[in-house]
Amino acid sequence: MSPQPKPQGAGAHPAGGMSPRARSSKADSGGLCTLFTDGGSRGNPGPAAAGVVLTDSAGRVVHASGHFLGRATNNIAEYRGLIFGLQEAARRRIGRLKVCSDSELMVEQLNGRYRVKNEHLRPLYSQALELIQQFEQVSIEHIRREGNTLADDMVNRALNARGEVLGPAATSPGAASAPDNASTPAGQSAAVSMDKFTAHCTVESDDQCPGVVSAGGDWPFEGTVPAGLCQYAAAGIVQAILRAPTSSADITAACARPGCPARFQIRFART
Repeated sequence: MSPQPKPQGAGAHPAGGMSPRARSSKADSGGLCTLFTDGGSRGNPGPAAAGVVLTDSAGRVVHASGHFLGRATNNIAEYRGLIFGLQEAARRRIGRLKVCSDSELMVEQLNGRYRVKNEHLRPLYSQALELIQQFEQVSIEHIRREGNTLADDMVNRALNARGEVLGPAATSPGAASAPDNASTPAGQSAAVSMDKFTAHCTVESDDQCPGVVSAGGDWPFEGTVPAGLCQYAAAGIVQAILRAPTSSADITAACARPGCPARFQIRFART
């Protein structure tokens, strides 16, 4: 059963209700950045992990990470993902931030529409609000799971690794991370470079893609997401790269936006 909306108790400071003064402790660092967070548990409670993806104002992924949490519930993992993400955004001195999560409970609690009844969530809720106070402007939005695929992928990678994992923009300057099962195929003299590849869009016309991905266009990835590429398309492409073995010469990626027909053929650079 879904929790029913209830007003916050006295003294609560939901994200949507902070005064401008409370949110103006940092200077604006530029455009609006977006933080995608996710968390999950295999067993609820069970082995749990959190995922974080941070994009800049142009939609380029500047940080992606997964964090193994040990035994926890889904809701605790969702809050821990948010906290990891807010800490990373604060470290980068971001001023304006849009937070996107597929956890309706957490989003509604932080926006002041649901009470925080669970005693284990209350300290995490308070920590999240304290971190939010560091930014000039924060909005917290609920998105469908299909729009949060890269953060979800970081959760699964951390669960599989039972440790910390980094995504393509976070491993090192200008380098993408290879997937966990990367290997060099027998008889192949040239290694596949995971930090350099081109995504070739195969939609027939711009009208087919709500993200206005250039029809037939080539999008070169060199450690970062190319400027101008729809963030949903980027999420689908990066997720396909992270899950594919380096020996695969024919990888097709799908845009993560629900209903979008855009597909991309991945062409790896050779070294």
